[in-house]
Amino acid sequence: MGKNKNKKENNTGLKYDTVVPEGVKEIGIEEYMGEENVGNVYLPDSCEKIWARAFLGSDIESITAFNIIELGNAAFEKCRLLFRAILPESVKKIGDRCFKGCTALEEAYIPYGVEEVGENVFDGCVSLSKLTCPEYLLPKLVHLLEANNNLKQICIIDENGNVSRTVERTSPKPRNNDFVGLTKLIQ
Repeated sequence: MGKNKNKKENNTGLKYDTVVPEGVKEIGIEEYMGEENVGNVYLPDSCEKIWARAFLGSDIESITAFNIIELGNAAFEKCRLLFRAILPESVKKIGDRCFKGCTALEEAYIPYGVEEVGENVFDGCVSLSKLTCPEYLLPKLVHLLEANNNLKQICIIDENGNVSRTVERTSPKPRNNDFVGLTKLIQ
């Protein structure tokens, strides 16, 4: 699939960037699985799919992609350095366990237009404190309310990607009814 790593010096020391060349249409099954020095990944506009377990257990920190349509099962599972998952507007499918065990993940953005979300997408994301997503996906993501003490804020977006409502956690103990007004939305 074509891997290209570039070392970049920054104020935190040596860091790797992984730049996938233009023309690559997909990141293959287990292509970067378990790899060190993946760092920040930049996908070309031609890339539309990240297959199952593509980055499983790698040390990816961030990913920049604009045309991804599908994220395979466990695509980023156990990526313990991944701190933010801002999915592009093009995404239609998020596979099972896509971000499971991403313990540093603090923020997730799922765009309006996603048609399919798998099971246990954010299980074990113990640092997740902010989730932004369309209202119609809340029933699929309700398990987060019970499993994550750190989830403090859910921002609900409309079809234009604008935040139409923000719901805050009212109790430090995880329960379905912790978020004022959310109970009606997930029933």
